[in-house]
Amino acid sequence: MKKLLLLLLFTYACQSVFAQSAIYDTMEKVESHMKYLVKKYNPEIFKTDTSLAYSFSDSTLDTYLMFFKFDKNKKCDLRKWVYRADIGLKKSFKEILGYKNYDWRPINSNKFLSKFSEHLLLVRDDESLTLTITPISYTETEYQKMLNLR
Repeated sequence: MKKLLLLLLFTYACQSVFAQSAIYDTMEKVESHMKYLVKKYNPEIFKTDTSLAYSFSDSTLDTYLMFFKFDKNKKCDLRKWVYRADIGLKKSFKEILGYKNYDWRPINSNKFLSKFSEHLLLVRDDESLTLTITPISYTETEYQKMLNLR
C-alpha cells in the first residue's frame, strides 16, 4: 500500500512539473508526456514540423487549447495555454507560481522570471485568457536589473 501511494505521488509530481515545463524538450518527448491527457480527453491534435497543438472540446476542462512551438533545433521554445474563462487562467497561474523548482519572481503583476539557471519567462494575459512560457536569454546582471524594475 505504501509503495502504491508513493508511486501515485511520484506520478502526480511528474505530471505537475510537466504542466509548466516542456521548454527545451523535443516534440517526441512532449507527445509522450501528453499521452495521459490524450487518452483521457481525446483532444483534436494539430501537428506541423514546428508546432503541436491540442484542442480540448470537453467543457469540464478549464483549458481549451495547449500549444507548443519548436525551434530549428526541434526543441520547444514556447508553451501556451488558452483558457475558456478567467477562473481557469487564475487557477493555473497560481499553480504554476507554486512550483518551487522554478522559483518564479515577479517583474510585474503579469510577468514572472524563473530562477536564473532556468532562463524562463511566464506571461499571463488576462484579455486573451492565455499563459505563455518562453525561454529568455540574459546575463545575471540583466536578470537582477529586470527584477529590480518592479
